[in-house]
Amino acid sequence: MLRVKQKKEIPNREKPIWVNIGVAFEKEGKISSIKLDVLPIPNKEGEVWLNIFEDQEQADNPWSNNG
Repeated sequence: MLRVKQKKEIPNREKPIWVNIGVAFEKEGKISSIKLDVLPIPNKEGEVWLNIFEDQEQADNPWSNNG
């Protein structure tokens, strides 16, 4: 399982924050589906960019259920 995140720019803040907005699932080494928990918000240009990251919590926990 992978995390889907969106970068959020905050006024008067040097770095953006990353907001978890859903999960992506892999099948045979490729992303097979994405489930969003919220609707992403367009940036100033009207574009929606999403980034996918490994689920660090799951990777760090050997007792997590990978199924």
